[in-house]
Amino acid sequence: MKRRIVRQVALAALALLSAVALCGCTAAAPKPANAAPSIKSAPAASRITQLGFGSRAYYAVCTGAGCGAATPKTLATIPAAVVNTAASAAQPPSPIPAAVVVPTSATVFFATDSASLDAAARRVLDTVVPRLEGDVRVVVRGRTDSVGSIPYNTALARRRALAVRAYLSHAAPAMASRIQLDARGDCCFAASNASAAGRAKNRRSVVKVVPARTSRAHAAVPR
Repeated sequence: MKRRIVRQVALAALALLSAVALCGCTAAAPKPANAAPSIKSAPAASRITQLGFGSRAYYAVCTGAGCGAATPKTLATIPAAVVNTAASAAQPPSPIPAAVVVPTSATVFFATDSASLDAAARRVLDTVVPRLEGDVRVVVRGRTDSVGSIPYNTALARRRALAVRAYLSHAAPAMASRIQLDARGDCCFAASNASAAGRAKNRRSVVKVVPARTSRAHAAVPR
């Protein structure tokens, strides 16, 4: 009988040690981000106590109400750790800034028989200014609609290309000598000239930033 009790006590002590280890090592499960903060509370203590009586008596680790009242046969008590369950409001992760894509080409449009850059055209040209550095060059194409003679339209197309070059040269002075012009008033229409909307699309200037080593003949420049 004594051996049986000793064996039970040893098993209970081993269980106690395991419980202590778990109390010290087990991480608290994460609470939902929207959980309301709770106040620090002291969970019930665990202890080794006798359960059962007579020949059916045995020792085990119990917690809380399952332990009953402490008696002289209660072998040990494990102090319960005070756990702070207050959860701070979860902060949403900072959004990753989207990569800024700087275009290598831009198209601006002009009013009828005009080579003046309006506010919208200047904003478009500003988008390619960050590209005007390093080993690059710029090709600027001036275009017109089909209204008027070819010589007049070719001169108008050149004035439009020059207006764009002047704006880019002011924004990036180092690029002034690396801006190539291509003015045509007889071809290369983007849309039909049969409608006002089509002619508006043709009154344009196209900018393309290309590597400096790209040959002028093979530069990939939009029409």
